[in-house]
Amino acid sequence: MLLSVKNRSRDFLFQVRSPPEDIRYLEEVISAGAGGFSINIEVWNEEKRREICPGKSKITKEKYLAAWGRATELLGKFRTSSVLVVGLDAPASIREGIKTLVEIGVKPVLIPFRPFEKCALSGMPPPEPSVLAELSAFAGNELRKAGAKERQFVGCERCGACTVEKDCMQSVVEAI
Repeated sequence: MLLSVKNRSRDFLFQVRSPPEDIRYLEEVISAGAGGFSINIEVWNEEKRREICPGKSKITKEKYLAAWGRATELLGKFRTSSVLVVGLDAPASIREGIKTLVEIGVKPVLIPFRPFEKCALSGMPPPEPSVLAELSAFAGNELRKAGAKERQFVGCERCGACTVEKDCMQSVVEAI
C-alpha cells in the first residue's frame, strides 16, 4: 500500500510508528518510499513509562534505541524523530532523553502534556511554561551543537508549527 501511495505522490512518505518487531521492516518501508519516521517514546524514564503507559512500556527502550539507530543508518541524521511529552517526566530525565536522541541523530520533539477531561491523567497539571521553554532551549542548543540543519528534518518536524526546538536552534538560547 505504501508503494501505491508513493507512486501517486511527488513527496516522500513519513511514517509515525512504534519500533518494529523485526528491524528489517524499516528497510522494506524505506524501499517502498518512506523518507522519515517518527518513533515516539513519549516518556524517557522507564519507571514513569511503566506507570503512565503500561501497554506501550512493554516495548523496551532497547527496541527504540535499535529502531532509531537503524533508521538513522538508513536515512541519515535527523530524518527520524521522537516525541517526549513535557510534564509527564522529570525535566532531568527529559534532558537525558534529548541528549541521547541527538547523539543517535534523532530529532527530539517536545510536546507539552495537556490532559483531556475525564482521562486517567486529567488530574495532572500541564507543565509550567518556563519548564517547556527551558527544555526547548536545551533541545535547540543540543541540535545546534550536533550540527543539525533544518533541511534534514522531515514530516511534522520540518513544519515545526507545534514545537519550538527548530526556532531555538537558530541561536544560542539562554535557559530560563
